[in-house]
Amino acid sequence: MLERNQPYTILVGSPLLWSSDLLAQLEKDDNYRLLEADDAHGIEKKIQNQSIDLVIVEETLPHLDLLNLVIKARSKDPDAPIVVVSTELQQPIESHVWRFGIDDMIHFPLTGPELVNRVKRLIKLRRLSCQVQFLKEENNRLKQLSQTDGLTGLMNRRTFNETAENEFSRTKRFHGQLGCIMGDIDDFKNVNDTYGHVTGDRMLKDIARIFKESTRSIDVAARYGGEEFVLLLPETSTAGVEFVAEKLRLGVESFNFSHDEPQNPTHLTISLGASQYPHSMVESYLDLVEIADHALYEAKRQGKNRVVLNKL
Repeated sequence: MLERNQPYTILVGSPLLWSSDLLAQLEKDDNYRLLEADDAHGIEKKIQNQSIDLVIVEETLPHLDLLNLVIKARSKDPDAPIVVVSTELQQPIESHVWRFGIDDMIHFPLTGPELVNRVKRLIKLRRLSCQVQFLKEENNRLKQLSQTDGLTGLMNRRTFNETAENEFSRTKRFHGQLGCIMGDIDDFKNVNDTYGHVTGDRMLKDIARIFKESTRSIDVAARYGGEEFVLLLPETSTAGVEFVAEKLRLGVESFNFSHDEPQNPTHLTISLGASQYPHSMVESYLDLVEIADHALYEAKRQGKNRVVLNKL
């Protein structure tokens, strides 16, 4: 759970409150830090330059444009509550103020305990809002970790299979085209045996970057396992699949993996097998992957560092 080890900052732009003793209890409470603003410019400047947890602003503050203040405060922190202090009790004025998107309204006269309880309630809402946001971000982070290969940053095999199944269903339903490329680094075991796994891991990251930079945003690249990579190409013809596969092959072949470090291996090659739907032998995404895998095996058999398409 999100922890808070510093006081909540309350920005008070209200001469009425500062000239009374209503803030005395809040000032003595170590859970709060009170900031004073004399006019609209001062309150907007503090909102811009500091982290504010609660804004209390007097409706008659000099030069105040309440709508503009709300917009600026929300753009800096959309969850910080805004309270308006007013001596007016007329309903039309109150309704007009509420439409600006404030969270509460305080009417004079009021007592110190009432002010304190209102502040505590709003700070509690603020704390809950921050906790909800933290949990959302943490869930998104954990979801991303569960879907991503930890070394390369590409999609992992499980998530790729789920994505490929959905994409194949969509393609089949709308009579589209879908390509798949399987790539395997040639003689990669020799790299690990000769230079060590740290160097091998760095080269895998380089390969992943080549896959990312050689494809479109709609394409799906994943580390399928070990030194094997897979790529899904929505709405791509046979010629397009071959073009991308050859682009990947050349990208790997021409890349300087040593990064100008003479002790590191300089070059690698990759063999690639490709498949494309529609095809008479493809009835599911598993068929698409299997044909690409067979084509990859054939590329290895033919001498490596080459592309083979639709081979069973």
